[in-house]
Amino acid sequence: MLTGLKCPGCGSQRALHALLHLQIGRAFQENPLMVIAVPYLLAALVFFLKKEKNEKWQAADDLLFRGKAVWVILVVVLAFWLLRNLL
Repeated sequence: MLTGLKCPGCGSQRALHALLHLQIGRAFQENPLMVIAVPYLLAALVFFLKKEKNEKWQAADDLLFRGKAVWVILVVVLAFWLLRNLL
């Protein structure tokens, strides 16, 4: 660590490793944001694969992964980063 502060992604690889071994508590200790983000990322993958085949999937993809959703994600990541280093 250059600054002594943890970035929002610190511990993500260890969290994913723990999740792959079904150690959810350990994963949450390493990086809670990553544990919460995994279902969202899996949904993004499904929408990416399905949206070309169906207009209904395209509309849901636009709602969850474009426009205001991007700003919400940014605010969540920045809040996590701030709280992680203050607490």
